Amino acid sequence: MRRYLEWEARTHARVIAAWRPLLARIAIEGDDSPTLPPLPNRHLPYLMEEWNALHDAVRGESSARLNAVGLKLGLDVAARRLIHAGLIG
Repeated sequence: MRRYLEWEARTHARVIAAWRPLLARIAIEGDDSPTLPPLPNRHLPYLMEEWNALHDAVRGESSARLNAVGLKLGLDVAARRLIHAGLIG
């Protein structure tokens, strides 16, 4: 169990390291056509957590830009799947 938790922590850190600067640039600078790295399904929960945290911290146009990227990445579909599976409430 400890190895799994360590692996999960490393994976989470890698996903955040890759996506946090990109999401921040999109929200703050307005990068309208960002090049998005590949997003394996197993990384979705980590990215969704980071996206939510950043989305809560911004308003207005920044929020709208994050929404557009979220739709482009399919975060809305992933969130619905998690809700229907009973994994989040």
